[in-house]
Amino acid sequence: MPELEIHKVLKELGADVSGVASLDSLKGYGMPWEGIKDVAGKAQSIVVFGKRMVDSAIGVSKKNIRVAQFMTKCLYEELDRVAYGLCRHLDDLGYSAIPFPSYLPVPMNKDTLGLIGDLSHRAAAYEAGLGIIGKSTLLVTKKFGPRIRFLSVLTDAPLSPGKKLLIDYCKKCEECINACPVKAIGDDRKVDVTKCSKENMKWGLPGVIKFTRKLISASTEDERHALVKNPEFWEIWQNLSTGIFYYCFECLNSCPIGKKAKRH
Repeated sequence: MPELEIHKVLKELGADVSGVASLDSLKGYGMPWEGIKDVAGKAQSIVVFGKRMVDSAIGVSKKNIRVAQFMTKCLYEELDRVAYGLCRHLDDLGYSAIPFPSYLPVPMNKDTLGLIGDLSHRAAAYEAGLGIIGKSTLLVTKKFGPRIRFLSVLTDAPLSPGKKLLIDYCKKCEECINACPVKAIGDDRKVDVTKCSKENMKWGLPGVIKFTRKLISASTEDERHALVKNPEFWEIWQNLSTGIFYYCFECLNSCPIGKKAKRH
């Protein structure tokens, strides 16, 4: 199957970028490799595609976090829609199509801590030549910077992988490092995910664990009643209802690469 057909289908479905990576190229990225191989069968190619964020929507995250959260929710729903369309197309042609979610659900165990998915879309996009791994460890593209999200589909369709980019958009830039409110981004292209998650997902799993400990240790009924009447608990409930836990967009907003004014 010509790669052009796949990219044409993805563009028609609404993908902003797309590429192909070989499954073997993803070894060594810290993914649960055996789990991937268990479902791969004869599949050797990863089709990875991305949809951009809306700069202005996530740009107001400090003023109204709910706007940025809602935009993120819309984006993930769009990725899901495109993934289903691609999988249907591959399936109709007689090829396998195994999509890996770009967000939830992810493996929940002591090894991953709910922070590592079944497959790294960032690694797949990098190996496919769609961008480079930035200092924030996010995938940075020329056109959209890191303000883009990806989803990947494993397939046995005969596709040729792309080539990694030999360029560094970050160079001496340290905007994301300076913007991080918890100093989780180092200058060695490593991120302290524990620091990051405590801020970015403070009312997600970290918040649920913290609240549960408070509730268990409460010694009186009045204390327990006060906890469930606390807006912090309400925020946790809201996040569990929507499935969106992000509370920090600073590394995305600070990156100068691909800002809207520079796209044309």
